Amino acid sequence: MSVPDLVGQEQWLTGRRQADHVAYERYRASNDFGETCGLCGRALAKTELAWRAIVKHGDGIRRMTTMCETCADPVGATWTKEEPCEACGRFITIVYYDWLAHKHIFCCERCVYRWYNRQRSDRSRQARERICPVCEQSFVGSRRDAVTCSPACRQKFYRLRKKAQ
Repeated sequence: MSVPDLVGQEQWLTGRRQADHVAYERYRASNDFGETCGLCGRALAKTELAWRAIVKHGDGIRRMTTMCETCADPVGATWTKEEPCEACGRFITIVYYDWLAHKHIFCCERCVYRWYNRQRSDRSRQARERICPVCEQSFVGSRRDAVTCSPACRQKFYRLRKKAQ
């Protein structure tokens, strides 16, 4: 191999890496926010039907990707189903595969985080719901170990305990 051949091959590899990087960045943008197509890079409207499927990208790795309807090609899919995203309500068509189980349906990673954060805060809120032992009203404590609904009830509760001793 001559020196010019090696230089040409190096330039080709550099161009290939850049193309792979661009494809990966497009995929990350579509997967993180669901606002662009992971294949062609076109902006997706919130009302537009989005597709989610596992696609082989330029770097050879298969990843779950949000796509527009023109780029979606559900080859190898067992069946497809149109469902709303559990976090934002946007309608998406999920391509189901035999080996991939979908517990929840989301259009992007941001919706995944949003939904699970909401679930966690709801569980935390339910754990803090109590009935005040002094005034017998229900309240949501600002802390997990809150016993009374207000400082006044806390003082009354303290005096009642002190008197009982």
